[in-house]
Amino acid sequence: MITQYEFNKTLSELMNEAAENSNNTLSMDERCTDIYNNRILRELSNEDLKVMIDNGIALDIMVPFAIDILEENIMSEGGQYPGDLLQSVSSIQTLYWAQNFDQKGRLRQILESNIEMLSGVLKHITAL
Repeated sequence: MITQYEFNKTLSELMNEAAENSNNTLSMDERCTDIYNNRILRELSNEDLKVMIDNGIALDIMVPFAIDILEENIMSEGGQYPGDLLQSVSSIQTLYWAQNFDQKGRLRQILESNIEMLSGVLKHITAL
């Protein structure tokens, strides 16, 4: 779990490594490299979280933040459309969820508590 002190650090500080977009093993694009090296955690936007999650970067840190946001609003927008943050989180590879049961349980609880609303969205989409 991230402490209050760590919210004032960048991902590179927390992970003790700087990322370079040219030859880093994480193969980050310029935006991810900027977020990783220069943005402190407390200043990350929903869109920043979505970008990092979509690229599979620092999931152990990014996913709990994203789930906190989804608990408040399951249809939170990550820069593209309502619900895109949920889509990004639910598209994470199975291996992450197998190793992070607590986060999987939190996500499942969010989905279950919003099942009626999500069913309504699905019915609306299929009627288009």
